[in-house]
Amino acid sequence: MSIQFSITLPDDVADIIQMLVKEKGRSQSAIVLYLIEKGIPSALEETNKLEITKKLIAAREEKEAKTDNA
Repeated sequence: MSIQFSITLPDDVADIIQMLVKEKGRSQSAIVLYLIEKGIPSALEETNKLEITKKLIAAREEKEAKTDNA
């Protein structure tokens, strides 16, 4: 199954995609899919780091609140 998306890109990003289309001889869709797939691990890593940071901050704040109440 696949889902179709419609997006608007800044000119510089579109130019890079078109350059890759010509260089690789692949379709625009194939190039965009490749770029998305390459970026997913980084995006997930950033998300995980953000979630871990939020949890650490919440734990510290909880600990500080317990210390203040003691």
